[in-house]
Amino acid sequence: MNQNPIHTERLILQPISWQDAEDIFEYASQPEVTRFLSFSPHKSIDDSYAFISKAIGRMAEKEFIEFAIHLKESQKCMGTIGIDKKGGTITIGYASGKPYWGKGYMTEALKGVIARSLEDESICRVDAIADVDNTASWKLMEKCGMEREGRLRNYVVVDHLEPKERDVFMYSIVR
Repeated sequence: MNQNPIHTERLILQPISWQDAEDIFEYASQPEVTRFLSFSPHKSIDDSYAFISKAIGRMAEKEFIEFAIHLKESQKCMGTIGIDKKGGTITIGYASGKPYWGKGYMTEALKGVIARSLEDESICRVDAIADVDNTASWKLMEKCGMEREGRLRNYVVVDHLEPKERDVFMYSIVR
């Protein structure tokens, strides 16, 4: 899997590193950010280091990459976007800090990842899920050209939400 940085108009997506820990803790400790994610808010910087450690370990497999999304102007890490390759499918997951919501940054990042993924001739599908109540996330996917395939009932368990078993919408874009 191509782990070279992705450059967009305002962003640089590069493999996550230890230097991103403080910025990740800054947004991952916010309950609003992690509300629909599979992990609870980070309680300490150690949680952010553990997240990075797990991502770095998985990146050694070469079928996974966690990009830190950096603002070109300040070099601040404003979010992450993970890419998991299984056969001809890329599955994407993402998060960003609340101050960056609604400014088009994640649209840029997601479009960049989709374009990079589809450059690989072995990839025929890019997909992602969003909690049915996470309107901003599934609207983002639609804005990036992904189409809703359906509702997956009780598809994920999110310990910090009720009900814990959550329905999600599956989105994809295909070659």
